[in-house]
Amino acid sequence: MNVDDIDASPTKKLFIDILTRDIKLEACILDLVDNSIDAYTRNNFEELKKIELTITPEKFEIYDNCGGIEEKFLREHVFRFGVTELVRDIPTLGVYGIGLKRSLFKIGGEFILETDDQKTYCIVKVDVKDWEKNDDWTLPFEKSESKLNKGELPYTKITINKLHEEVKKQFSLSTFINNLRDKIGVIYTMFLGKKVDIIVNSKPIVGIPLNIRYSDKYAPTVYKDKVNDVDVKIICFIQPRKNRGDPMIRRGWNFFCNDRLILMDDMTSKTGWDGTKAHLPQYHPIYNEFRGIVRLTSKDPSKLPLNTTKTGLIYEHDTYKKVLDLMIINSRPLINFLTKKYNSESNQLEEIENSVEEEIDEVEEENITEVPVQEVEEETTFSAPEPKPQEERAAGISYEKPKKIVNKLKKYLKVKTNKAVGEKTFDYFVEMENLNE
Repeated sequence: MNVDDIDASPTKKLFIDILTRDIKLEACILDLVDNSIDAYTRNNFEELKKIELTITPEKFEIYDNCGGIEEKFLREHVFRFGVTELVRDIPTLGVYGIGLKRSLFKIGGEFILETDDQKTYCIVKVDVKDWEKNDDWTLPFEKSESKLNKGELPYTKITINKLHEEVKKQFSLSTFINNLRDKIGVIYTMFLGKKVDIIVNSKPIVGIPLNIRYSDKYAPTVYKDKVNDVDVKIICFIQPRKNRGDPMIRRGWNFFCNDRLILMDDMTSKTGWDGTKAHLPQYHPIYNEFRGIVRLTSKDPSKLPLNTTKTGLIYEHDTYKKVLDLMIINSRPLINFLTKKYNSESNQLEEIENSVEEEIDEVEEENITEVPVQEVEEETTFSAPEPKPQEERAAGISYEKPKKIVNKLKKYLKVKTNKAVGEKTFDYFVEMENLNE
């Protein structure tokens, strides 16, 4: 019997199709931003750096001055399909070593990577269709001495040309660019303005405010632990809403992995809001003032409960299950406080929302401090004033009257708002009828 080998190696086309099929274009761009932020982290910078994206129907380009890529790292890791070693000295965002390659293939048919780390200038230029035609998996690579002049910063620039038709269509839409800007502002809020500035088509991105509220009346819960070699920090606090116009962003749970926002404003059973006795109640407007922030940090990103595209959590991951228990334990006192305060079973939804707003307007807190989440270190336990008894709480009143008469009353009472008219006329009736006694 003759013994021989069968070639079972994948074709490049099949490999590329599988690699890019299930990832969205937006996620590919965010993967490239992750690489730039990882360069910042690897180089241990403290000063502010820049990441700049240029997105048009003709080309995609991302540039950063986050230190460049060392020749050895470029050769052995950057273009390797998968990683040989995940543990690093500092937490990074990259996990499986496929994000860069997947993004390049997804966006276009030609890519050029240039980098200069002040020691070596390197360039990798690939026409994907030409590269697909042969069995050699190596990529063309050129290097020379650094081309940077005195004062010029080490950099990396990736340019993608020959964009795929569907990519061209999306890049021509202002809605796509605006949505991308919004996502960058949310996902990288821990980095923006503190470590890097991110600019998209010449427009700087502003991160969302992410501050923890302390006051004489309210103290947050700040809890630290370690789960499966992952550092865990859970912060829960009450954020009163002053009026209907205030943004509701960041209510519920917000989940960060190595400071990248993975889950935002979650109020679903995935983060414990399932109504079971062992977990939290089903989410209800009376809990709109609850804010929960979870920060998971690890030098080995494979230990984080992340999916491969970093667009969501793996809820069956052992680390996530253990962290979820800690989230429920630490949020329970706040949920009990809000339940008692607004008593959802005895009020209609609209009345609850009104009472929330009226009571918050009524309470003037002193010495309110808002601390950026990155600066919160000391562990604390939630504290809050005892809710008012039902008979002492404010109640909202709503009714409609002819606008002409209401405007006359405004002039007569010397007030500017309909609310003030209602309050003045209510007070007048109570006084005339001696109802205060």
